[in-house]
Amino acid sequence: MTDESTLLRLLESPYWQVREPTAKHLDATEKVLLVALKDNERRVRCAAAMNPNATEQVLLKALKDKDPGVRAAAARNPNATEPLLLEVMREECWRVRFAAANNPNATEKECWRVRFAAANNPNATEKVLLVALKDNDWRVRCAAVENRNATERVFRQASIDNDARVRKAVAHTARASTVAKIVAALGGWPCDRV
Repeated sequence: MTDESTLLRLLESPYWQVREPTAKHLDATEKVLLVALKDNERRVRCAAAMNPNATEQVLLKALKDKDPGVRAAAARNPNATEPLLLEVMREECWRVRFAAANNPNATEKECWRVRFAAANNPNATEKVLLVALKDNDWRVRCAAVENRNATERVFRQASIDNDARVRKAVAHTARASTVAKIVAALGGWPCDRV
């Protein structure tokens, strides 16, 4: 087991190639991860946000990062709680752009990635997935449907989505018996809409 003081010294290295694996280290404590989240290198902050030892405090700090990639890493962390995931799902694009104002690579195209990561999280509850189904990006809605925690209610709501890709995800993801119930309840599979 590597002690906290050693990991903190490694985070002082001038080389991100040393700091990134330190932030990934399985012995990293909350203090180590919070220090790593202050790093100038995005890869180090992403590693800290994805660390399996990340506490709610670490994940909340990562969600405030200016880089959408770091925020997406926090949203993907298996330790993310329902309140944290709901906060991510409510993030509006203007807030993502505002938070990422110092990052020239953050564009509106990046906005969906954070919400996609939350919808893809293995801890996402039905409540989180239902919020994701209201997203304006079809990829986020598909992630909600493809989440292993998707319920019949999620499938039912997604089966009437305006985008054929989301409805196709229901057909490919839901159990056959669930699809049959949905089709019967709707009086047939919804026609493709323009």
